[in-house]
Amino acid sequence: MIENRLAVSAVAQLAAEAAREASPDFTVAGVVPGNRETSYVEILFNAEGWDDDSRQITVGVFRNAGRAVLKQQIYNQIQRRIDEHRAI
Repeated sequence: MIENRLAVSAVAQLAAEAAREASPDFTVAGVVPGNRETSYVEILFNAEGWDDDSRQITVGVFRNAGRAVLKQQIYNQIQRRIDEHRAI
């Protein structure tokens, strides 16, 4: 077991906070942990108002970072996806 990793529910909470700060159109649809030997999780977001082909995005992070660092990583990845979507 890997120590010092946040619970999946804590990651979901941080992801929801980061999503609200990035855009009111984003909500957390779920958090899927990797296997027991890793701290990796994927977070699925719904993007309200986006077309069907891009309305769900995933963000991958390692949950052994501190809360502030993890939230910033999630926010940055959401922001990057928003910027990519706007460029289309």
